Amino acid sequence: NECGDPALRALMNNNLEGYIHSITPNPASTAATIEIISTENDQSVTLSLVDQLGSSHIHQDVILKVGVNNVVLSLSAIAQGRYIMVLQKGHSIRNTMPINIVR
Repeated sequence: NECGDPALRALMNNNLEGYIHSITPNPASTAATIEIISTENDQSVTLSLVDQLGSSHIHQDVILKVGVNNVVLSLSAIAQGRYIMVLQKGHSIRNTMPINIVR
């Protein structure tokens, strides 16, 4: 079962189930699109926006499909600053990516 997407193929070769591939735009102002690559259908994950003190400002459950998944998050109620987007499955952190919010 050959996969044409290099990112998805790398995930499958490393036995990873999903990861944040990109955040656009970054820096962001009112919204950002989180691109998540998944190797499983109906995979339940959680996206969290965490500040530098470890406080969570967004906590959104997402069901992923195989391939590229785009999740749009509203950031208009979040203060300007540096944050980390965290992708979790259960209690396990899959990966993180920095995001800056500017006004």
